[in-house]
Amino acid sequence: MTGVTIADIPFANRKPEFFLQGMLMSSKFLQRLRIIDGVKNKINVPIFDAAITFTHDMCTFDPQSVASIGEKEMSNKYYRWDFVNCKDVLQNSYRSVLLKKGQNNPETMDADFKDWLMGHFSQKVGVGLMHIAASEILFDLVSGVDKDKTVTHDLVASLSKANILEKLEEVYLAMPTTILNILQGDSDYKNKPVLLLGTKAYQFYQLAIGDKNTIGYGLAKGEIFPYMNMEVMSMATLPDDTIIATQLDNVALLTDQFMDTKQINFEYEKKINTDTMWGQFRIGFGVFKNDEVVLATKGVATVPVLSDTY
Repeated sequence: MTGVTIADIPFANRKPEFFLQGMLMSSKFLQRLRIIDGVKNKINVPIFDAAITFTHDMCTFDPQSVASIGEKEMSNKYYRWDFVNCKDVLQNSYRSVLLKKGQNNPETMDADFKDWLMGHFSQKVGVGLMHIAASEILFDLVSGVDKDKTVTHDLVASLSKANILEKLEEVYLAMPTTILNILQGDSDYKNKPVLLLGTKAYQFYQLAIGDKNTIGYGLAKGEIFPYMNMEVMSMATLPDDTIIATQLDNVALLTDQFMDTKQINFEYEKKINTDTMWGQFRIGFGVFKNDEVVLATKGVATVPVLSDTY
């Protein structure tokens, strides 16, 4: 990602310590992941498992129930962006009339531009986070240490409005018992699996389901039907012809400090009449239990190549 930096920027009620938090909470997908804080680079995440065995002799203690703790290594990466703005950029434009008189003040941008720039950088960082999420989650599923546990399904054909419901049925039928038990039971209602679709697939689903349901369920407001009691969510950065089914709390978001007050820094360099602004954080994504994920793709799944510019 490219950088960001501005000194003493009056960005209304936006606060530096809420920058990363704001990016995550503004995403319907990211805000529901399981956050692991305080990760500098790598961490062994505990994977808990247990099974109950009933016995029938009231006078005998027979401990046949078992529990185990496994571990899975996950990691995050360092990201930063930097921005520099010299006073002459604005002075040489027609908006220079908005600057204070004199050459010896720290003003390099007018208030409107500063406020717009802060919002724009926030949006771009959010876009970057979603691309990072899609790439790292798919890498974990197809190339990670537990890749052989991922439940995969070949869609064979490209997704379209005509076949999206048929392909979702295939994903539903491919689900392992562990996911079906969560989906069909009532013991873990808040954490039911969801269906993640890329932009085109989500659009196909909206159109297909709209044709079958012309009234009701808030279609006029843009609300969307669940599929087999599963929420259908848009994850715009997923590749075309890709569907993921899992619980969102089966996905980890790893960061160093969720509300780090130094995620954005501002500084004015007086001797060169320049405003600088920069930000930095660590972020990473991983899957706890690959055997509780269905990854459906056309042919062999591919991991998106990340860009540094958004």
